[in-house]
Amino acid sequence: GHDLQFHIANAYEYRASLDEGILVAHHAPHYFAGLGGINFKYYPPYAYLPVATLLSLGVSLASAFALALGLSFLVSGLGMYCWARIYHERPGALLCAVLYMAAPYHLDDLFRRFAYPELWGMALDSSFPRPALLSTLSPSPPAPDRG
Repeated sequence: GHDLQFHIANAYEYRASLDEGILVAHHAPHYFAGLGGINFKYYPPYAYLPVATLLSLGVSLASAFALALGLSFLVSGLGMYCWARIYHERPGALLCAVLYMAAPYHLDDLFRRFAYPELWGMALDSSFPRPALLSTLSPSPPAPDRG
C-alpha cells in the first residue's frame, strides 16, 4: 500500500521508544534528521506495539508486519463473532464475522492503502466492550432462545 514506508518508519521509531523504556511514545526521535517529530500525537502509538515487540524479539520486518496484520484480522473477526453472537446463533454470528473481515473497506485498508493503525482500530472497535455496551443500552431484538 502507499502508506507502507511511513508505517515502517513509525514501527522503528516506536521500537526505539520501547528500547528506552517508553511505552507511551509521543516523540519520534529520529525523524527530521535527528531533530525528532511528533508523529505519535497524530498516529496511535499502540498500533505499532505488536510490530515493535516482534522486531525487538528479532523477527524480520516483513514477518513482524505480517503477524501483526494477521493478528488484527483475527481479533476483528473474533470480536465481531462475539458481538454478533448476542443476536444470532453460531452460523449467523460466524457469517457476520467473515463478512466483517472480508468487507471491501477492510480489505482496501490492507491491500491498497495499508492504513495499519486503522486496521487495529477496526479490530479493537469490534472486540472490546463498547459494541457490547452499546448493544445493551440501545433497543434491540430479543436474543434467540438457546435452550
